[in-house]
Amino acid sequence: MMRYGTRRVLLTIGIIFSVLALFLFVGGFVLALGTIFGPGGEAQAVGQSDMAHVGEPPDAQGKNTLTANDHPWPAVIVALGDSLARGIGDDGSGGFVGRLRKLMETSEKHVPAVTNLAVSGATSKDLLQKLSEPGVPETIRKADLLLLSIGGNDAFPDVRVLEQGDAGRENQIEANLTRSAELDRYRTHLSQALETIRSYNASAPIFLLGLYDPFNDVPGLGRASLQAVHAWNGAIEEVAADIEQVYVVPTFDLMLLGGRAYLSNDHFHPDARGYAAIAERLFSNIKEYASLYHPDEKR
Repeated sequence: MMRYGTRRVLLTIGIIFSVLALFLFVGGFVLALGTIFGPGGEAQAVGQSDMAHVGEPPDAQGKNTLTANDHPWPAVIVALGDSLARGIGDDGSGGFVGRLRKLMETSEKHVPAVTNLAVSGATSKDLLQKLSEPGVPETIRKADLLLLSIGGNDAFPDVRVLEQGDAGRENQIEANLTRSAELDRYRTHLSQALETIRSYNASAPIFLLGLYDPFNDVPGLGRASLQAVHAWNGAIEEVAADIEQVYVVPTFDLMLLGGRAYLSNDHFHPDARGYAAIAERLFSNIKEYASLYHPDEKR
């Protein structure tokens, strides 16, 4: 009888624990549903991955579901070109590429995925070679928007000219910038690069930065460098006009107005203020583009 009574007690205790465990499970499940859907039954974000904040596409299909003024912003941005696109001279904020991404995040609550393929010191010829490297065509193909800065190293091949006297500086810089053969080569390379990019990606808009004159405040240069940079910018405009959806973003006026305050210590690249001004202009242009076009209609 004692053994039977003991078994009965143990069985009763086991049943009680099982019932309690069931209630705890159901209660936890209901609490979890309340956390996910909230009191009104609408889904809320729970436990979002940090990866979403460093550039994951907004959804599994890679479509841009975040909008500005009811129009989508780019989910994937690819930057190409030279040290300007690389952000050399900035304070660690990533130059105009990194600052543009930050502007999208703070102003539009949108964080695009960004791939920066720019190479410091690259010329237009180097860009052409870069476009043929393994993996680059596939990366460009996935872009919703492309940023390009190229030409500064073609136009200004040797900044050591600043170490020369006034007369030497003026003659050398004017000679560099007005070389018709070099300008023609640049025009050809730029055209080939844009056509190659367009062959990889037929629809993504390309925002191409114009050139600025980093030497306009150097004594002895007069108007030589200003006039020559205008000629190079004219070539950029001409080439861009022949390629669909290439938009030239001027930087000449921004850097001219900012003067030395917008240049880094090397007197060639922008500093934090210069990059901020370029990023603001890019952001404004892209915002205007986003309000006029829908990416899905172009693909």
